[in-house]
Amino acid sequence: MVIDFFIVLCAIPVGIIAGMMPGVPTSVVLLMSFPLIYNLPFDLLIAFYICIAICTQFSNSVIALYAGVPGDLTVLPILKERDALLKNFSLKENLTRTAFASVVGTIIGFSVLIVLVLFFIKHSIFLLRTEVLFSVICFIVLVCLFWRANRILINACLISIGCVLGITGYNSVLLKEFFTFDSFYLYGGLPVLPAFIALYAMPNLLQLNKQKQKYSIKEFEHNLTNTNSKAYTSAISGGIIGSVVGLIPLLGSYSSSNVAYWFAKALRLSPLEKAISSEASNSAAFVIVLAPLLAFGIAIVPSEIILLEMLKYNGWMLSDVTGKTLYILLLFSISTVIIGYFACTKLAAHLVTFISKSGAWLPMLIFAILIVNIYIIGSQSSNTGIYLITFIFCAFASLGFNKLQIDPIPLIFSWAVGEQLLVNGHRLLSLYL
Repeated sequence: MVIDFFIVLCAIPVGIIAGMMPGVPTSVVLLMSFPLIYNLPFDLLIAFYICIAICTQFSNSVIALYAGVPGDLTVLPILKERDALLKNFSLKENLTRTAFASVVGTIIGFSVLIVLVLFFIKHSIFLLRTEVLFSVICFIVLVCLFWRANRILINACLISIGCVLGITGYNSVLLKEFFTFDSFYLYGGLPVLPAFIALYAMPNLLQLNKQKQKYSIKEFEHNLTNTNSKAYTSAISGGIIGSVVGLIPLLGSYSSSNVAYWFAKALRLSPLEKAISSEASNSAAFVIVLAPLLAFGIAIVPSEIILLEMLKYNGWMLSDVTGKTLYILLLFSISTVIIGYFACTKLAAHLVTFISKSGAWLPMLIFAILIVNIYIIGSQSSNTGIYLITFIFCAFASLGFNKLQIDPIPLIFSWAVGEQLLVNGHRLLSLYL
């Protein structure tokens, strides 16, 4: 147990460093960590995820302020206000204020998460009804259909392909096989993890060196007396917005910071208040996304697909979510917030310098770890061949998507929920027809 706790605590420094590396989101960190964490107890595995999620959101704003590079799309509001922030406050002051906003957002998001999970546990008989589960899955598919990066027709094609790939294999609930073509290798289904690596993680990782070359540290004449008493209010309002918007599948965790930013902009708040509000909203959203997973066993952001696959691999069920789960998440969240705040205010310069000067070896190392992990994941499932074939096929498909400028997110999500859509759809028809 001591070793398991140590592994979870290792998520904190790993998450902080990953958050400062464009192209290395939470999902990539989970995939890299697979050999170490897939056998963790359920509660600790979820704790590992929340530590990574919190830390990456802390450090994303660091790289945005320090080097003018977005760790991901959630920090675009900070980039828009970066020049104004650096003119009015020192870099250290800005880092302290945005880290404070992350702390407030995380606290609010986690508080709402506890309330929701306790509510879900109390009303699980209703919430786990086939009608509810089917509606939630359909909503996710609907969001995929209108995924703004692609045209609706393209998204429809990607969803159709993803659903077919997701239901391929022998379904133990319906006692039927789908699209196996009498092949023994397809009976176990097509795994989504190697597809996720090839279609999502790898393309993002290839952008890392290009982003690192854009690091540009600016120096401004600043006025430290320009304080703002509304910073606390902005952080609280941003955290509340993130706790609500973060529940929207796919879009919530990435758009929450923008929604908070637009709200602050509409109120004509200062650049500092807008940055604080967006950062608090961002942190709250990345915590609250756990609510649908703990309630319905459904992932609503890419990184949760990886987490859910790991949980299911070890036989996790919704009944395993108890008060102990919340206690462990609270314990590690507090530790993560404290260490994350310290790292992003006191060690930011050292971390950014390390990443910017790491050269090409760091993304190559991450790439190599992901390749090795595909083999490890396949060998653990006793079906290494199908894992490697899926990865190779999706890697070639990724090249085509990149050339045609198609975002594979609708394909990945429909692949991940395809089996659940089929099972719950069949049950719904059996109930009412």
